[in-house]
Order: sequence, then C-alpha cells, then structure tokens
Amino acid sequence: HQQIIRVDMSEEDKSYSYPTPFPVLCVVGAGNASHVFIPLFASQGYTVDVYAGYGDEAERLLKATETQPTGIHVCDRRNPGKKREFSGKPRMISKNPQDVIPKADAIIMALPSFAFRSVFEEIKPHLKPHTIIYGMPGQG
Repeated sequence: HQQIIRVDMSEEDKSYSYPTPFPVLCVVGAGNASHVFIPLFASQGYTVDVYAGYGDEAERLLKATETQPTGIHVCDRRNPGKKREFSGKPRMISKNPQDVIPKADAIIMALPSFAFRSVFEEIKPHLKPHTIIYGMPGQG
C-alpha cells in the first residue's frame, strides 16, 4: 500500500481529501531544502520530524524554531504575480536517528549527494518496514 504525498497548493489541490491520519514525515538534513520542506508539509497538516545528525545542526535548528512562534516562514516568489507564504514547525528535531526515524512513514533525504551513503548507514537500523525514502541529492 503506497501513499502519495501531494505538495502542490494550487486551488484545485486545496479541495483534495488527504488520508487520515496523515503520514509522519522525517526530513533528514537542516539545509536550505529542509527549511522549505519542514514548513511546507507542516502547514498542510503533516507531522514533521527532523533528523539533523551533522555537527550542531539539530541544536541550531531547534533554537531557531523555538524563537519563532510560527516556526520557519517561507515566501515563495517564483511567480511575482502570485506570492505564496507558509509557515510551520517540526514536532521533533534530533541529532539521534533512533529518536525520529522509527516513527517515520516517509523520509525525505535533503542532503548533499556525498552524504547519502553514511546517512543511510546511520538510519538503516531504525527504519520500520515499508518506510518510503525520497532522495533529494544536492551539490553540498
């Protein structure tokens, strides 16, 4: 059984009936892409956790989201005539994969491509069966 997660927020999609309960998403990484995925999915009702195992990323992201009442705020200006904004906070941010990976129904790997192998090795022991993993390799 595969679930499809839609992220397009066009007028047509606003009437889409999402499955209940929404799947739990885990965003892996704390870079630019993660700063878009976290509020995008959280603002649509998904539970979003973050695994940020590199350096002090988890601590910095947690501190930043705690100081902002709405969490991360994104202004989408791709279409100057139709600016969109969305905000959201993750439920949990952790430097330890065992805290967030076992809860995830889907994982979004928003990382530089060179980091994929080591992160896969870190999260593998904590994956539950049938977890969907999306790879979004960046240049880093």
